[in-house]
Amino acid sequence: MSDNIPSARGGDGMKKLGVLAGGGMVSVLAIFIFVFAIVRVDVPADKVLIATKLSGDDLAEGEFIALEEGQKGVSLIPFNEGIHWINPYSYRTEIVDSTIIKPGELGVLVRLFGEDLPGSRLVATPKLGAEVGAEHVYKGVLEDPLGPGKYNINTRAYRVERYRALTIPPGYVGVSINIGDDLAPPGVAKNPYVNDSKGFKGISPEIRQPGTYYLNPYLEQLVLYEIRAQRFDFTKTNKKDNSIDFQSSDAFTLNLEGTIEWSILPEKAPELLCRLGELQEIVWSFDQSSSGARRRRPPAQPARGRRRPAPQKKVQGMRLAETDLNVLVDKILIPYTRSFIRVLGAQFRASEYISGEKRTAIQAKFKENLKAECAKFGIQIRNVSITRISPPGKLKEIRNDRSLQQEQRNRIKQNIEKLKSDATLMKKQESIRKSQLMVDASTTAEKRRIRARQDRNVGMKKAESELEVAKINKSKAEVEKERYVIDEKALIDQNFKKEAASITALALEVTANGGGSNYIRSIFVKKLGFGLQDIVTNDDSFFMKIFEDVLNFRSNGVKDLKEEERLREAARKMLEKNTADANKSNKKDSKKEGSK
Repeated sequence: MSDNIPSARGGDGMKKLGVLAGGGMVSVLAIFIFVFAIVRVDVPADKVLIATKLSGDDLAEGEFIALEEGQKGVSLIPFNEGIHWINPYSYRTEIVDSTIIKPGELGVLVRLFGEDLPGSRLVATPKLGAEVGAEHVYKGVLEDPLGPGKYNINTRAYRVERYRALTIPPGYVGVSINIGDDLAPPGVAKNPYVNDSKGFKGISPEIRQPGTYYLNPYLEQLVLYEIRAQRFDFTKTNKKDNSIDFQSSDAFTLNLEGTIEWSILPEKAPELLCRLGELQEIVWSFDQSSSGARRRRPPAQPARGRRRPAPQKKVQGMRLAETDLNVLVDKILIPYTRSFIRVLGAQFRASEYISGEKRTAIQAKFKENLKAECAKFGIQIRNVSITRISPPGKLKEIRNDRSLQQEQRNRIKQNIEKLKSDATLMKKQESIRKSQLMVDASTTAEKRRIRARQDRNVGMKKAESELEVAKINKSKAEVEKERYVIDEKALIDQNFKKEAASITALALEVTANGGGSNYIRSIFVKKLGFGLQDIVTNDDSFFMKIFEDVLNFRSNGVKDLKEEERLREAARKMLEKNTADANKSNKKDSKKEGSK
């Protein structure tokens, strides 16, 4: 038994170890499940997580954002999309949508926590993201608006108000009105009409050109001014009588109608806005969804928090305004137009307005005065035209009679001028016809002269070319003649020299044979003697005695054979020398002919 006790105790220990190991695995598995199923928080795309700490120091009364470590409340900085590990016993979480500002829109942040703004201030400080560690955090509107894009904003700490971006259309300029800060102290602003010092309330001298702007509606408003050319007609119509009555120097009442073309100088728009008086008299709300401006009630407040934003036309009325140009006409153009017309009209008699000269003078003077006065308000006068001046009844009758008489005179003058012009035209036509005939005759004669000159030049060139050919042929014939003469002369000289050499050789042979008879005899013996000797060499007959002398001469001839051969060789060399001299003479004559 004692031997089995330790064994039994060892088996119980192993069982206990197995139980502990199994319990540890269960604990690890439970921790794993706790971490991945409870502690792990997945934040989807375009979402943010707002965490609220459940333990820590209490916040001051009315506060709910925990700016310092160790405080309980809503954490200021949200968690972005992704995986986060948050203890559910220490924090309460809330997943909300990210703030997405679409193109053409902007967002205004309103801080919902912090101290109240002192005095009349509208801008809450510090800026977004600088609250932690700041000495004072004020609630209210933040200065910088949010442009198009995605922002991870804590919607428990901030409210995002959405607005459409401001678009200034072509043909307009915008005047900015700062409404967010305090007024400038006395002496700071240099311009009495606009606020040229930044950071204070008032009309800004800066002009905004056509384009899209992202402006904070709580801090800045825009007033649009149309700078395109406008037209004002001071005429008499069925609906309204804008014509001007004035008295002449002789106390007649006349009526004047005309047209003024004008526009607003862009650089003077801020000053014009200030000098025109109260804003309510000149501002209309501007609806960008329509083609023009119209009077509207003040729009409702923009959407707050996570509510759907208000439509553009209900929001833009708070921020974008367009001036009513009729106010400019009523306050500036009409009063000054009437004043100048009446002052200038009283300087002339009524009869002088019937002619167009005085009307032109009054129009030029009126334009000059009106342009100078309206320029002070930033209005440019482009053109002034007086279309009609109506005289009183009596002057009108006189004027009508004079007009009829003048029309008759003008008609007669026109007839006379027409007859003169017709006569002048006929003369011009006849002159043109004669000129055309002369031009045609001159052209024909000139063509014939040109053709004759051309034919003459062609004939001359042809005759010259034929003459040149004849000269060349003549030169060739002369050359051929000279060459023929030279060749014949050379041939004659050659034959003469050959014959002379032959004669000289013959004379030498005759001399060598001792005379002409001996020479003939030797010729005969040579041609006959040698053959006979071969025939009758050993014959002593009578016949052989007849030819004894011949045979003897052959013997003598044989003795003188060497001398004969020498003479012949001398004659041959003389002949060759004469032939060579003749050939050289012929070559020289050929060279002379070639050079020619």
